[in-house]
Amino acid sequence: MPDFFEQAKKGEIIDLVHDERFHTLCMREIRRSRSLCFQINMTDPMSEEYRKKLGELFCTSLSDDTVIEPFIQVDYGCQFEIGKNVFIGNNFSASAFGGITIEDNAMIGFGCAIATVNHLQRDLNVVQGKKVVIKKGAWLGARVTIVPGVTVGEGAVVGAGSVVTKDIPDGAVAVGNPARVIKYRT
Repeated sequence: MPDFFEQAKKGEIIDLVHDERFHTLCMREIRRSRSLCFQINMTDPMSEEYRKKLGELFCTSLSDDTVIEPFIQVDYGCQFEIGKNVFIGNNFSASAFGGITIEDNAMIGFGCAIATVNHLQRDLNVVQGKKVVIKKGAWLGARVTIVPGVTVGEGAVVGAGSVVTKDIPDGAVAVGNPARVIKYRT
């Protein structure tokens, strides 16, 4: 599994119809992740069981100061790297095929969505994954959408409802659809 998903993180083209790895590895990970999301969403978020299931979903133990509120929908949980003191608000959704890194002290508002895979226009059965990185101390406002391949810089702020289609520099404040830098925090 790691080799296949490493290829996805590097942006290699994958044919969904003819690549057997998709039918075995990807579908197994999708089913595993969706089942765990269902269990997580039906578990008391203040319980030890909730944190245990989150760790199982993301294939790692989360730091005690990381908060992930229900409800979540993630389809490739093992493709996440989550730092310390991270906050993810409720109704978070992610397609993490291409990999998602959320660094220390990042905050993600409620209703945010992150996509790391897109279909090629010339053949919709072919996909390309592109990793998304949310750097240290970045803040995504409510209902922000991040598209494949984007990096949100260290300490950057993305305003509520924005659609981020390009990298946001460190310390920038970006808003809109598509998100544009309007100022810097310093």
